[in-house]
Amino acid sequence: TVEAPDGGILVLNNMYVPFWEARAGGRRLKIVPADASHMAVAVPPGTTAIEVRYRRPTVRGKIARLIDRAERP
Repeated sequence: TVEAPDGGILVLNNMYVPFWEARAGGRRLKIVPADASHMAVAVPPGTTAIEVRYRRPTVRGKIARLIDRAERP
């Protein structure tokens, strides 16, 4: 939960890896590296809650996407 009536930048004390996702009000927010090893997200004005999740793709998911692409004409 945040108070960001004018928006801002939220720096998270986690190591940046590309599998993190952030959302606010159902909208996806871009996470970027910050301070060489942490991550940050731009907080839109009026935001009160940000959800951050780690979603590392599974091998099964990668294989399914490759098969799906191969089956398209």
